[in-house]
Amino acid sequence: MNWDIVFVYLMVLEVIIEAYQIGKNQGKLWVNLVQIGIYVSTFLVYTLNRGQGSFPFGLFLRGATFAFIIAIILEVSNFSLGKVEKGKFGLGLINLALSLLKFLPLILLILFLTDSYM
Repeated sequence: MNWDIVFVYLMVLEVIIEAYQIGKNQGKLWVNLVQIGIYVSTFLVYTLNRGQGSFPFGLFLRGATFAFIIAIILEVSNFSLGKVEKGKFGLGLINLALSLLKFLPLILLILFLTDSYM
């Protein structure tokens, strides 16, 4: 599996999910904007610096992991199962699935770190 393609597409997916949540007025706006900032900045740093010999990739991975942990903490604090209406349970499951998709960057970074450095 090519790490570059997975990472780039995953960051695009994360921004799309955040834009969807903003459009549907889900959660606090500032939380969604901070998460978009994390994903876009990580995407830009990676795409602008990959392939350069002077790019400290290990430092980038640790910083990105820390940023994604912050994004997940914000998402968990922003998401509430109590807001799922009884009549719209299907939509609640879709929103829950979208929130769970946000764990993918963190999981993949941890798998990449353990594969590369273990």
